[in-house]
Amino acid sequence: MPEKLQPLSDDTYYAPYATTLRMSDLGYQNKVQSQLKICFNSLSNYVNTLRHAISSPWPDYEKMGVNVDGEWRQLNANILQIENEYYSDIRPKRVAKHNETPSQALEARGVEYIEVRCLDLNPFDPLGVTETQMRFVDTFLMWCLLSDSPWISDEECDRLDDNRRWVVERGRDPELELYNHGETTSVREWGEQIFIEMGEVARLLDAVEEGALTPMPWQALHQA
Repeated sequence: MPEKLQPLSDDTYYAPYATTLRMSDLGYQNKVQSQLKICFNSLSNYVNTLRHAISSPWPDYEKMGVNVDGEWRQLNANILQIENEYYSDIRPKRVAKHNETPSQALEARGVEYIEVRCLDLNPFDPLGVTETQMRFVDTFLMWCLLSDSPWISDEECDRLDDNRRWVVERGRDPELELYNHGETTSVREWGEQIFIEMGEVARLLDAVEEGALTPMPWQALHQA
């Protein structure tokens, strides 16, 4: 049993400060994929690094074999067998045409929408998400779009991966420290800073949606 888990009952284990273990190496992530350097600095860079992953063999997968005695064990022995196998927190997407791969669609016609994959369903709502939560996410994504997005080096990419892993496993720990541009910042302090900046975006969205019969983004921000 992984050291990060503690017993909750005879047949249940949990991590006291975890946020979403399905995004850890206990879920969709694995140590092989964690070594991928899928980059979001540009669309061409993202496409090229993704294609590299589906064409690069992995020793452990090669040992398993692909078609052994007429039995298919896997499609191939590469790090990713198909592009959709790459499970990230967020993915640029474009609806693909017939016989077109996701990367070909992106390369040919650009990003059509963003797929956010790190959000869990709300078990306390029959629909899995409340309108207030959707408006909060909408405000956050708008803040991301409007924020500066400097070039990410390979070293910083590694640090950001560390941040993601720490938040997944210990994100509810108020003492958690994260990498922040060469320094460390507590997750609480960083979150409060982001909330302040998101507040300006929420006020702009409120002004546009004034009179709507649904919770305003500014209200959603403070109810989150």
